[in-house]
Amino acid sequence: MEEFVQNYVVSEGSESYVYKGLDPLTEYCVWACGMDLQGKATTQVFVIGEFETIDVEHSNMTFDIAYDPATYTLTVTPSANEAYVWAHLSADDYQTYFNSSADEAVKDLITSYIEDDALESNLVTGPASKSMILNAAVGENVVIAAGYNDGITTDIAEYKFNFEGNPSSTIEGDVDTTLGFSTSAFYSNWGELKEGLDQVTMVLSDYESLEQVYIDLWMPHGEAIAGEYTINNTNEARTVIAGRITESLNPSFFGKLDEESWEIKQYALLESGTMSVSGDDMTMMYTVNIDATSGDISVKVNFTGMMFSASSASASVQPRNLSTAIKLSEKSKSSAFGKKSKVCDKVLKLSSAKR
Repeated sequence: MEEFVQNYVVSEGSESYVYKGLDPLTEYCVWACGMDLQGKATTQVFVIGEFETIDVEHSNMTFDIAYDPATYTLTVTPSANEAYVWAHLSADDYQTYFNSSADEAVKDLITSYIEDDALESNLVTGPASKSMILNAAVGENVVIAAGYNDGITTDIAEYKFNFEGNPSSTIEGDVDTTLGFSTSAFYSNWGELKEGLDQVTMVLSDYESLEQVYIDLWMPHGEAIAGEYTINNTNEARTVIAGRITESLNPSFFGKLDEESWEIKQYALLESGTMSVSGDDMTMMYTVNIDATSGDISVKVNFTGMMFSASSASASVQPRNLSTAIKLSEKSKSSAFGKKSKVCDKVLKLSSAKR
């Protein structure tokens, strides 16, 4: 507790800060109070300054957004050489998280970039393009874009397109590989997501050969992961969720990673076949054998080595969403600034001089 407060909460002496993401034409105040290393306030809260932010310089820049189903490519072309942000997400997420509001979605996108100290690296100038293979949700998708320069400078563009599905494979030729000693292997049980069935995600990543297997599977609730599996879309016990071209963003697949970005550069969806898993959590030694097909090619992958459950792995795995979409910000980071109407009603962060 004391170390956290010392390193991340309190300040000492004279400090200066640059805050990004403040709303234009909004009244703010700056406050401060003393705090000890147990996180308790040692003084009253002092409002030490009030100010109103200026308006941003507005722009007439517009966006031409298009999706080419023949090449699976999405392009965003601005009318001027000015900075902007853009993202895409499924229409379902757009409705669920943002009530289909482009304004809310863009603000959340910018907030998440600021929280991650990644705003500048995600500002774009000029045309942008991205392959939608393993990135778009099957069905309707939404693209949003807006100019940005210390605030949103343009009208927010919204574009919708329909994605019919991923090609089975971008790998040429059959795959027959054994993952080696440089493989990171772990799985996570997400619990009983269907009556009597647990959904499990397994990831095997060989950082020497740059090959990866991503598997979603169903197994009887409460049982061990070891067993024989069939790769299909029946969603029954002991089945690997097949490369779902028409249903989900979470296909089971074999992929080849890019050496620099560690992103998937080639893949083969596992559409049918079998998988066997033997071993136990006590020894953490497992053998995984996959014999699958992806379109017209064969995919055989073998692995023997240590495989951790997510609870004991040093790095946890999350249900994979391959969409480069918006990071949903459920709450903003604490800030020493508060809108004037809220300050003193709710303390946002105690950043101040120690006594």
